[in-house]
Amino acid sequence: MKNLYLIASAIAMLATAANAQEEETGTVRDEIIVTGQKVDRSLQETFDSVSITTLDDIEENNFVDIYDIINQTANVAGVQGDRGFSIRGLRNTGAISGDQTSNVSAFYLDGVFIPTSIFSSTALNLWDVQSVEIFRGPQSTIQGRNALIGAIAMRSVDPGNDFALRGQLSFAEYDTFRSSLAATLPIAEDQLSLRLAADFSENSGFNDNTTLNTDDGDRSDTTNIRAKLLVTPDALPDLTARISATYLDTEQGENRIELSNWPDQRNSVQNVEDREANEASIFATEIEYRLTDRLSLTSVTSYIDSEGELLFDTDNLAIGSDEPGSTLREDEVFTQELRLSYSSDRIDAIFGGYFFQSDRVFDNGSFSLIGTDFAFPDSDTLAGLIFMTPTPDPAQIAQAQAIRDVIVATYPFFEVGLTSDRINEITNYAAFGEVTFRATDRLSLTLGLRFDVEDIDQNSAASQTPSPIEPLPPTSPLNVTVNSVVATVGSTFTNSFDLNADNDFDAFLPKVVAAYDWTDNFTTSLSYQRAYRAGGLSVNNFRAALAQDTDGDGAISQDELVAQGIVNAFEPEFTDNFEFGIRSQWFDQRLTLNANVFHIQYDDQQINSQLSVNPLDTLTDNVGSSELTGFEIEAFADPTENLRLFANIGYTDTEFTEDSSLSAVNLEGLQFAFAPDWTAGAGGRYTFDNGIFGNLRTRYVGESFADVTNSPSEINDDYFIVDLVVGYQNDSFNLEIFANNVFDEKYLTRNFGTPGNGSINTAGAPRVVGGRVTFDF
Repeated sequence: MKNLYLIASAIAMLATAANAQEEETGTVRDEIIVTGQKVDRSLQETFDSVSITTLDDIEENNFVDIYDIINQTANVAGVQGDRGFSIRGLRNTGAISGDQTSNVSAFYLDGVFIPTSIFSSTALNLWDVQSVEIFRGPQSTIQGRNALIGAIAMRSVDPGNDFALRGQLSFAEYDTFRSSLAATLPIAEDQLSLRLAADFSENSGFNDNTTLNTDDGDRSDTTNIRAKLLVTPDALPDLTARISATYLDTEQGENRIELSNWPDQRNSVQNVEDREANEASIFATEIEYRLTDRLSLTSVTSYIDSEGELLFDTDNLAIGSDEPGSTLREDEVFTQELRLSYSSDRIDAIFGGYFFQSDRVFDNGSFSLIGTDFAFPDSDTLAGLIFMTPTPDPAQIAQAQAIRDVIVATYPFFEVGLTSDRINEITNYAAFGEVTFRATDRLSLTLGLRFDVEDIDQNSAASQTPSPIEPLPPTSPLNVTVNSVVATVGSTFTNSFDLNADNDFDAFLPKVVAAYDWTDNFTTSLSYQRAYRAGGLSVNNFRAALAQDTDGDGAISQDELVAQGIVNAFEPEFTDNFEFGIRSQWFDQRLTLNANVFHIQYDDQQINSQLSVNPLDTLTDNVGSSELTGFEIEAFADPTENLRLFANIGYTDTEFTEDSSLSAVNLEGLQFAFAPDWTAGAGGRYTFDNGIFGNLRTRYVGESFADVTNSPSEINDDYFIVDLVVGYQNDSFNLEIFANNVFDEKYLTRNFGTPGNGSINTAGAPRVVGGRVTFDF
């Protein structure tokens, strides 16, 4: 809490500093425009909770990828070593991720939806990015699917009409290197120009592997190339077209930590190196045609082709199979949006239609260690198998129990090869609209509605094959019997099935906002919005190894799979979101202070239910209900022309209020996993008249549970990070030295609290010191 008090004090100091400046010494920051809701509004006219990072902010803070911004934003945090993120305590994949067919947070690049497989594993770099807007709270009415808890909208720099060239070189510890270049090339004066941008980065990672004797298992390499064409033809002066192509290529290891030597050493013990490679091509066309001074038509078309491969240690241990598990993924996404916008003195309106088509192929192959005591038949069933009778007597059951005890003691685990192939075809249609009416000079009302239809066609095929078990020496009748029983029962774990399911879902998603301007610089708002995520089909690959043909027809039907806990059809989930907002500016607009208070009622939430103590024994299901309540406060100020300051703080309380799921653990009263209560940040930049500058930023993230069971031994650390940048700049170039995590804070971002149980934990990055040079002309 000490760190939290420091940040709270910084917020108070921020307001005091702004108040202490005389009017003639201050400066007014340029108006910030929000574009992520498909209508251009100023930040002070946007009543949804949104944090905006501009191109200047990215450059001044030396932000490298999207997680640098995520981890500096109130009530937003990276999770599991920045392999995902949470907004208001809810992970982008949901409170407990499972077989969901969509996420709860959407990501957009230049108005184009980006699949989770790209931004969660590729860590989109920020080179040549104009702005990043993080919306906290539902955006379903305008953004549709995947935006139940929020959305991130990123815009790249548009080509200009004049030649321009920007570049940078950066070096840092851990063999960190980054080189970037961007150029604007005018082709036809004021009609056609091209923007080319390329960014390459690499580092050798932070962790050592004591089993493989390597020190670069978590190394990473990223390439990001973009071409963007801006068309403004004289023949059609009201037409603006942006045509872009983006190529992403990433390879990275897994940041895993063995707790036995933590925090003195950052070691992993896996006997297989984790590597993930992802490649994506994104093509987009955005065409806007202004029909009249008040009416415009916009079309956004996109096509995405991506593929990825993950090789991983199936048990995270120094022992076990040295063959990696593998996951192969292919995604194709096509989207088309058409919207009509209208703006007048009293009314702003947007109406549109949306089409989304996604095809995903997902192949997984791995070996899993299964606990014999859990998976082996009980004594009654085993007696029936041994003595070939449906009604074994007590003596036979006792004899079977004795045999079972020997088997469990001799073979506590057995290895099963698991393969699964899934094909998801998702088609989404939607019609949406939003109208803002200024009823009086001070009162405005916004009404929005989206009708969303989603068709999900899923095919899931799986097979299980146990590895051979070395028999006991045939030195006794008991050993002979044990060998026979192991061979007979083991054969039942060889299974396969092929399942098809087609589900249709639809939902009406309304939005209502009332805002009142008490003064020109002080506005409050009340809002309600409903959000939704479609359902789907979940398959328990672990229990599939135990699948039985119970009706004797020679095939395992879907009803049999459901009855045996192998398949579950989960329903859509909905949230009702209530929010109060404040937008204010003070001291001649040199201080901006904004806040949002929210309460979210979550019904039929989709969770990955734990059916037993075995961590692989899961199915996605709907929990009864849960709640999220909290607030965000953000402030930024320009007390003088040389000084810029910011501060933010966020609080979220999450709770499962009812549990009607399949889970073996009653979730009622528990918190979401990876949901820190408190997040906060503060900092600023001072630039001397001679061009020397210093930039300081801090970040606090509170504790969170690593598991939904809220085990007190499985708590992710709270941490307080300080980053520093100092350097010299002029109109053409910038020289700087930077230090991230100045005080080398050591903290776990995923802590399952089991030393010696393999590399299953992740840690935040250590202190990294480096230098950077940029040029711009």
